[in-house]
Amino acid sequence: MQKQFTSGLLSPWAISLLVVALGAIAPGTAGALTFDLNTEFDTGVTGPFSTVEIDEQAGALNFVISLNLDPLGADSDLHVFYFNLDAAITGLTIGDTNAPTTEYVLSPDPSVAGGAGSAFDWEVHFGNGAGAKGNGKLRSASFTLTADQDLSIADLLLSSFASGNTIEAQMAAHIQGTSTLTGASSETIGGMASSVQPIPEPSTAALVAGALALLGCRGRSVMRSPRIDGVRT
Repeated sequence: MQKQFTSGLLSPWAISLLVVALGAIAPGTAGALTFDLNTEFDTGVTGPFSTVEIDEQAGALNFVISLNLDPLGADSDLHVFYFNLDAAITGLTIGDTNAPTTEYVLSPDPSVAGGAGSAFDWEVHFGNGAGAKGNGKLRSASFTLTADQDLSIADLLLSSFASGNTIEAQMAAHIQGTSTLTGASSETIGGMASSVQPIPEPSTAALVAGALALLGCRGRSVMRSPRIDGVRT
């Protein structure tokens, strides 16, 4: 006798749920981006100096900047962060920081310390060392940017150039207290985006997970149904 199977793995309402969940992925996605700040502006020396991780959620951009002390030196201190932004964005503000003592300061059109002729649209100043206006030896900084408009990762992907246009960077950081990189007591390092990954918003991810779980449970139920003379009941 020819094998016969049940008419479907999912009921019509479950199929509709899965279609809605999968269809929600594209419009409901956010983004996660990583920058490798791997080039020193004055000399062009390269290495894994720092990373900038950014995720886009609900129109805001969340930043985490981390130093790698191995090439920079054990006393390295994150001093200033520089970035570019689409000129159409207005009302940019900073919040939700991890500042230990002194709040981080967001300012437009900065003078880039050690920038080797580079220019950026904005800076976030993290304070100056261990003094009254500082945050000690800051090795990691986090903050959130918001604006009058919803922000996206694409708004950041604008390049600046240093050292006679030989070094391209979309972001940069000025680091104090360096000792092992070039022998100078401070360095400015920059880099480009190294990876951009779409990620579902939490509500979309939950919807997709629920639909897939339902699909799995129904599939297991069908696979476990008994056979009678080669016919699945």
